[in-house]
Amino acid sequence: MDNEIYEKEIFSQPDDMLKTIEFIRNNNESIDINISDINRIIFVGSGDSYIAPHSLLLIILKYINANILILTPLEVFNYSYKLDDLVVLISFSGESKQLIRTNKFLNTFKCRTVSITFNSKNTISDGCNYNYKIPVKSNRLTPHATDYMNPLLAITLLIENIIHTKIDVIDELPIKVKDQILYSYPLIKNVCINISKSRNYFFLGFIVCWLKS
Repeated sequence: MDNEIYEKEIFSQPDDMLKTIEFIRNNNESIDINISDINRIIFVGSGDSYIAPHSLLLIILKYINANILILTPLEVFNYSYKLDDLVVLISFSGESKQLIRTNKFLNTFKCRTVSITFNSKNTISDGCNYNYKIPVKSNRLTPHATDYMNPLLAITLLIENIIHTKIDVIDELPIKVKDQILYSYPLIKNVCINISKSRNYFFLGFIVCWLKS
């Protein structure tokens, strides 16, 4: 029974990804920032929220002519900030104690801040100039790829918002994910009978799981 649910979740990822893209585009107002006025964009997060901007660094640099910093909350305290700095705080809940302290520190400067959170009203978003809302995590058996993908999509769509230019590769992503799943999943099925752990997930044609053979 679990395997049937896992399979359903795996094959629904492209549609979920498309819905997430549409949600973020339709539920966030245009950010009134002139990109030519920005000297540095600083991404701040922990765990997956810290990894996400690293994963997107090449696409960020392709569209943004600014210095890019990716910091942990503690590293933020090693720098000073100016009006031409844009700081992006990434937190699923918007209630990370480390990021709340970080945000209070940032508010002593004149830099502009954007939060990326699952909730539009939270402690972190309340202390930022702008909030970028992404869909709430869903209750699946797996911490599935689309949940982890949400911050990646949000960062890319935030860049799209700031530069006022559509990034076409975002719209191609669900199609590519679907193609990779259709190609990879039959191969995976040949080598495993059951996916026995729900704390791992299948994404982009690659599976990391505990197997019973």
